[in-house]
Amino acid sequence: MVSRFLLLMALSVCVSGTLVVKVAHSSYQAEVDQDLTLEWTFTPRPDSSLQTLNIFCSMFNPQKDLVLLNLHKGVEVPQKEGDFVGRVQCDKEVLKEGQIRLHLSSLKTEDSGWYQCDVLTEYGKSLDRCSLNVTAKNQSRSECEAEGPNTVVLGRIDIVIVTLGTIAGAALIFFLYRCITRSRPVSSCRDKIWRNRRRSSNETEVVTKCELIVVNQQHQSCHVISVLESECECEEI
Repeated sequence: MVSRFLLLMALSVCVSGTLVVKVAHSSYQAEVDQDLTLEWTFTPRPDSSLQTLNIFCSMFNPQKDLVLLNLHKGVEVPQKEGDFVGRVQCDKEVLKEGQIRLHLSSLKTEDSGWYQCDVLTEYGKSLDRCSLNVTAKNQSRSECEAEGPNTVVLGRIDIVIVTLGTIAGAALIFFLYRCITRSRPVSSCRDKIWRNRRRSSNETEVVTKCELIVVNQQHQSCHVISVLESECECEEI
């Protein structure tokens, strides 16, 4: 019984001394030229000093791998090269409270990627990471505005094309119908006119201009369409 109690006490001490790093948000979203603060927390120890604290924060994506913060035994190692030179600041005042705050300024689309902080102390080590996506200003809104009018114009053009096609089809059908209905009466009327002229000139009156021609045979009448020297075109009334 005593040995079990001592074992539980030892485990509780080990757990309390375990270092755990936790990122505030697993993902961040920002726009170009904006400023952003990335936050991590780690398990602090009251009896531990900053001289035993080592923090290494980095950023990486398929194109590059950069160092954001290198804190060695409580002293920051300045970065002399890289895209984040002069654009990263760390709040050292909150390190004793177990907080890591990295202020990123003037973000670029190239800053999109993974951000990771490794913490190493005398009582353990741990790490955690988050993702950052940097987009152009008002990218989604500009895309919607660019696509919206085009979609409306295309829709109106489609309506106009369908309307014109319907009108053209109706006109073609009407034209064909007129051609069919006019061709038959003209030939029969012409035959009757010239046949009547051969039989009796008194039964048919032919005018050299487009006037009414009366055909007494079978009590039908025709209307002159055109009168030429050799023929007379007409249609039945």
